[in-house]
Amino acid sequence: MVGCSTVRWVVLWMDWRMMLDSLRRRKRMLLCSFWFLLLFAAGGLVLFSHLQDLSEMVPQEAPGDK
Repeated sequence: MVGCSTVRWVVLWMDWRMMLDSLRRRKRMLLCSFWFLLLFAAGGLVLFSHLQDLSEMVPQEAPGDK
């Protein structure tokens, strides 16, 4: 027969494991969000630099020129 204190320790151990698993999931999700934002920002900078290059290629006309 299992003692009452043994059952209590098993329940505490299971609660501890569930809490650690929850923290690991949150940490993983936070890390994925950080990398997503970092890559998104890098892509935005690359796109912005390409748009700047394209605007320099287009000849600018003065309002009175034909």
